[in-house]
Amino acid sequence: KGSIEGSIYANHQKLLYGFRNDLFFIWNETNQYEIANEKCGGPHRAWQLSLDPSDESHYRFIYTKASKVVLVSSECLTKKFKSTLLQDGTHGREIRDIALSPQLLPDGTRVVASASEDTCINLATVSLDSGLKNKSTLRKHVSGLQKLLWSNDGQLLFSSAAREEFVVWKVSVPSTGDVYATPVATLPPSSDNPDLRIMSFSLTPIANSDLILVVTVYSDSAIRIWLLETTDYSFTLIGQGIYKTCCLLNVDVVVSDSRADLLISATDGHLMGWNIASILGEAKITVSNSMLSLSDTPDISKPASLPEASFRLMLHQSSVKDSIIIGPFNNLFYHISGGDDNAISLAQLDLANNEAKKTFTIPSAHATT
Repeated sequence: KGSIEGSIYANHQKLLYGFRNDLFFIWNETNQYEIANEKCGGPHRAWQLSLDPSDESHYRFIYTKASKVVLVSSECLTKKFKSTLLQDGTHGREIRDIALSPQLLPDGTRVVASASEDTCINLATVSLDSGLKNKSTLRKHVSGLQKLLWSNDGQLLFSSAAREEFVVWKVSVPSTGDVYATPVATLPPSSDNPDLRIMSFSLTPIANSDLILVVTVYSDSAIRIWLLETTDYSFTLIGQGIYKTCCLLNVDVVVSDSRADLLISATDGHLMGWNIASILGEAKITVSNSMLSLSDTPDISKPASLPEASFRLMLHQSSVKDSIIIGPFNNLFYHISGGDDNAISLAQLDLANNEAKKTFTIPSAHATT
């Protein structure tokens, strides 16, 4: 617990200073490390800080304590290293996902977000010339993250984690070059004590509206289809279902011609498909010309049930760790997947006829998962 008393830019890096319990601290928010701290007794005293805007290691801190005036100067402190930061880092634990913003910034960089088991989301800018520069760290999640996705315009960042955590972030990049993100919406959990992981999700924009179709898949085999209103950031559940009892790992929505197909792969090594055009129709969403569009104001009394699966195809001996879908090519889509069995598989999808077949597999594509 603590308080931030102020901030300053030093050599294009954002510094924060304030009190934490009985300590005064100076913190580099850009690179996420502590510059200095002083055990002064807390904020309830007269104090003043002087920081050199050209060098973060030069500062003077004066405060009163027990009827004494104490002056702390960085010039009098022993320096163990020339630079406080020895090596740039991103996360303290396994990085679960990385997402590159589709928006190109005026300086030629893009924002890249990374999600980790350390419960943090790191925002950085990246380019071929300047490499990766950390900008900010988001700490709203309290459990290990699973998935990140950007909206098509790069204004919204979506993140999912354990404990059914699903957060929508509004991302802004001011002229200073910093990257800020504010949580604007969270998905309601299914219980008061959620213990499920949202393993993956998909985003599909709906034309002629401010709606985004969001599909979330869970560790207990649950599937939920939502409408997100991006004006007030409210969620409406329009469809739901259960696959089996295994964990669902990947989800995509493929819109082709006059149908929309939900494709999900799981820890049982299978790929499943559902035609969800009927669920969308009940929500006044039409499918035409490979696009979703809103025909009328949605009026959802209760969420629709997921229909019977169109197909179920075994791709791997165990979990489908990741997948991509390409197409269409002559009305056919192709599903490329990597599995826990160290194999890579290619499946051909004829969605119009509810057919799927595995075309080939590379059994030992990797020595490990």
